[in-house]
Amino acid sequence: MGGSWDIKCNQKGSKNGIVLAEARRRRRHKPSSPPNLYPAGIVQTTEQKVKAPNEKYNYNQVIYLSNLFYEAQRAGKLPSDNRIPWRRDSNIADGFDSDVELSGGYYDAGDYLIFGWPLASSTTVLIWGLLEYEDAYTEAGELGHMLATVKWPLDWLLKAHVAPDALYVQVGDGKVEHRYWGRPEFESKPRPALLVNASVPGTEPLADAAAAMAAGFLAFQHRDPVYAHTLLLHAQQLFEAAMAHPRKFTLSSPYYESSGYRDELAWAAAWLYKATGCASYLSHALNLAEIFSKSDDMGAFGWDSKDAGVYLLLYQLTRDTKHAKVFASYLADWLPQASSATAIKRTPRGLAYYLTWGPLRWAANTAFLALLAADMGLSPGPYRAFARSQIHYMLGDNGNFSYVVGFGSNFPKAIHHRAASCGRYGCICDTTPSANTLYGALVGGPDEKDTYLDDCRDYKHTEVSVDYNAGFQGAVAGLKHLSLMGLLESF
Repeated sequence: MGGSWDIKCNQKGSKNGIVLAEARRRRRHKPSSPPNLYPAGIVQTTEQKVKAPNEKYNYNQVIYLSNLFYEAQRAGKLPSDNRIPWRRDSNIADGFDSDVELSGGYYDAGDYLIFGWPLASSTTVLIWGLLEYEDAYTEAGELGHMLATVKWPLDWLLKAHVAPDALYVQVGDGKVEHRYWGRPEFESKPRPALLVNASVPGTEPLADAAAAMAAGFLAFQHRDPVYAHTLLLHAQQLFEAAMAHPRKFTLSSPYYESSGYRDELAWAAAWLYKATGCASYLSHALNLAEIFSKSDDMGAFGWDSKDAGVYLLLYQLTRDTKHAKVFASYLADWLPQASSATAIKRTPRGLAYYLTWGPLRWAANTAFLALLAADMGLSPGPYRAFARSQIHYMLGDNGNFSYVVGFGSNFPKAIHHRAASCGRYGCICDTTPSANTLYGALVGGPDEKDTYLDDCRDYKHTEVSVDYNAGFQGAVAGLKHLSLMGLLESF
């Protein structure tokens, strides 16, 4: 890679704002011939991780399986160490019609669309868990795989960032993709790629990509400095672009609708401050957080609503108790004793139930934040107890059903996932068990009465997604960290 390293920061006097002066050039690659397709009926074997005696559930195993799920979601040319035998190269010509190489990334859910916004958001959450709970990944023997899990989407985001203010945010047409039920390896038609820039609004995906790359810098700065500083350069450019033209993102509607962009801008600014130490980024984050702090409803932490994550991250960075108080007001509605009008309702067996579509992801995300907050000294007992109750619900404390595919003996079989459904006798979406086991996938979850219908057609509950597993995996790693610290019995 060309270019030299220099010091650059928006705030005079900073020491840590290191960037690359020149970005990597991109080359246009003509798509090669179609990949060799695999025979149907391949059986995937999995490793059995050691369970610690003080753990009710095998956290090592869950971390391992969750990484396998992300590997099964890979698009593009797969690496030689691919651990998913029923997956091969797919959609390697993505972006070719737009004169850009966009193969790679993660398929968003049970289809083959690539959405840059939730992809970036999920990547940041995954990296946050890695940064805080690296000991858990090391103990599980999954640190190397976890680094690969987060590097795969980061590499795609680098490809997608084709100019300082231009980012590809989607590959594939939702209407076309949702009519196709088959293997990704059999998709042969060109797929449209959607771009945001100064003329096409995209503040949210620009900011979330900036946050992901800033977090990526922290994950790789001592492992691969050249790669890390490339990420940081792109993060700074993306943030500048997001701030220069702040407008609500609509391009991926109706699949990903935005409620506003200020939380994403604050999220990106906070991560850039964490990565660089540049005071100007902190100033941006604080000013933006002050604006949306006046909202009565922060929404559940996830791809669209970063509010709770912003306040927790700001508390971690500044130790200003006013941020802790705002975060505590968010989490108070999720705790079992909540009685306010905004309290999150619970299922009979104890799941904090925010929305019908993919309810487990919201509880998992909040459990992850609760564990992070507890580690910062905020209400350790209640927050950790809440997080454990939610994650254990997903692993079996609900009548002995695991919502993680392949974990335990009783788990979802007929999931809403095209690639997993395709076997020797075609691709079937009904109550028939999927031909391939999508190990590690967290499904959407039950209804308000803890009832789960194992039917591929019920996509609101049986589909999987890259954003479903992100906070969940971080929370499991957080519980594993507590296990290693001997703190599981302390709450």
